[in-house]
Order: sequence, then structure tokens, then C-alpha cells
Amino acid sequence: MVSAIAQAANHSISLYNAIIVLYLCYLQLICELMLVVGSMQKRSMGAQVSEVGLPAKVVLSLPHWSWHGFGLYVWVHARRFGSQPECNAATKLIVFGRELSATGSGRVVSLVFFGISATVILSVPVITLAGVGFLLVFLIKAFHPLIGSYRLSAGPRTSFIKILFVNIYITFCFLVQWIYVVVTIEQTIQRNPVIHNGPWFPITFGQIFPVVTIGACLVSIYNDLRESRREPPISQGNDPNGPIKADV
Repeated sequence: MVSAIAQAANHSISLYNAIIVLYLCYLQLICELMLVVGSMQKRSMGAQVSEVGLPAKVVLSLPHWSWHGFGLYVWVHARRFGSQPECNAATKLIVFGRELSATGSGRVVSLVFFGISATVILSVPVITLAGVGFLLVFLIKAFHPLIGSYRLSAGPRTSFIKILFVNIYITFCFLVQWIYVVVTIEQTIQRNPVIHNGPWFPITFGQIFPVVTIGACLVSIYNDLRESRREPPISQGNDPNGPIKADV
């Protein structure tokens, strides 16, 4: 992302490459979000998870701000963006398998998406220091409303089922987005030929890079699911449905 922003400032990156960068950075963002949600789940299960301070929260929020800012900049200037503005009209944006012109309807769709996404984030009082501290919590509740209302208030069996359900729900949402973005990256590369008469490879960059970079997150989610299948140890004193013992 930093390299792409610097190249955009120097007009040394094409619109096609900027689109690929936005897709790849989105993969990283959803992975980061899933890891944050996973740490919240571990805390709800009684695991000892270190609290993140305000400086760390600000640092963690920077990729989201950078991604939205760069995306808005790219699509606002899509017609004359980058090192090859004469090729921008021929660049294709893939939306649910359909080809859209990157300077026409595709630009409009992208501006609407980034505009809504940025407005949702900016609607939270993140301008203040206190608001920045709650940025990640807002993102999690926006994408996963079950997390915000979930509490370990039932018995051990009910709590275990809720934890397992939420973990499966989170994993499903992650995999759907991950598969869609990876397939879209591959379709974008295939439908925007930038190397004519070049060597043909059965496995392309759009397949290798996401698999390598996202593999660690998939392993982490798999390990979290395995842990969630074990009932969390809830003591007698913490079980609201259990009898109350008086001290003698």
C-alpha cells in the first residue's frame, strides 16, 4: 500500500495495477479483522488475552484509513490516473463476474462502494482520541453484529453452542469474501491482458500471492475453531444458572 501510494504520487503506477493492489490490500484487511474478532472470542471464552493500548489501536486503524483514502483517490481520478491514462478506458473492472469499464460504470460502482464504506467509518466519532480507540470495535460490530450482542450469560452448554456458532459464522463470512476477492483478482488478470504473446503459466500471480499471504490466517482460524469445540471451563461461581453457595 505504501509503495502504491508513492507510485501514484509519482504517476508511475497504472490504473490496472492500482486495482490489483486494492484487491490484495482488502484481503489483508479482512484477515486483520478476523484475527481481531478471534481474539475477542478467546477473551469471551475466558482465555487470557492482553489488552491493546491506544497507540496500538491507532496503528492498527491506519491500514483501513490508507485503503479507503487510496481507493477514493484512484476512482475519483480514474480517467486520468497513473502512468498510462490513455489505457484507462480499456481497463476492465470485474464485479460479480461482469466486465465494467474502469472509467465508466465500474468507476461509479467503486465510488459508491468506497463512499459508503468511508462514510460508515467516519460516522463514528473517530476524530477524537477516544473515537480512534473504539474504531476496531465499531468495525467488528458493523460486519459481525452477533459479536456485539454476545455475552457469556447462559449455562456452560448454551455458552459453548453460542461460541461455536459465532466462530462458524465468522469463518463463513471470511471465506466468502476471501474466495470472491481471489476469484475476482484472477478474472481481472485474465480479462486485462498486459503482456501480449508472453509465456503461459498454469498457475498465475493472482492465485499464488493470495494463497501464500492468507494461508497463515486460515491456519489461525482453523486452530481457533478446534479450540472452540472444547467446552470453556466455567467455574461454579461464574455459572449464573448454578446454585449459590454460602460461606460457612
